[in-house]
Amino acid sequence: MLYSQYFEVYPNVITPATRAINQNQNRDGVYDAMYQYDSMYYIEAISAFNSLLKYSDLQNEILFYKGMALMSNGNYQSAKIQFQLMDPDYGSFINQRKWYLALVSLQLNELEYTEQLLNEIITDESSFSTNAKKLLNELSAK
Repeated sequence: MLYSQYFEVYPNVITPATRAINQNQNRDGVYDAMYQYDSMYYIEAISAFNSLLKYSDLQNEILFYKGMALMSNGNYQSAKIQFQLMDPDYGSFINQRKWYLALVSLQLNELEYTEQLLNEIITDESSFSTNAKKLLNELSAK
């Protein structure tokens, strides 16, 4: 299955474990949510992300990681919604958003939309371009 060949959980770059705990101890709950995510407690992470979305200034980041947690939990339609709620032109995870939106759309068998996103990634020449080209070629071969 193509999806499983390309899907890889995106690492926590918001509050990586290498930082001192007291430095990030609870940045309004972000540390705890990301700890749940890192520990692969995706249901708990999703719940924490839901709480954070009500007041955090890291909206794109939280939506992205919530989408990742949902994908990891097999809830692809909800993951797609999170990625679509992200501002596509602002902040962190612009390129990651498009790549994982393409993968979740592939998993949902929305092939036309997947191909459109992959072509955009190739045009953007992001770090995901190489994999986007490979995946697009594999889709075309089917």
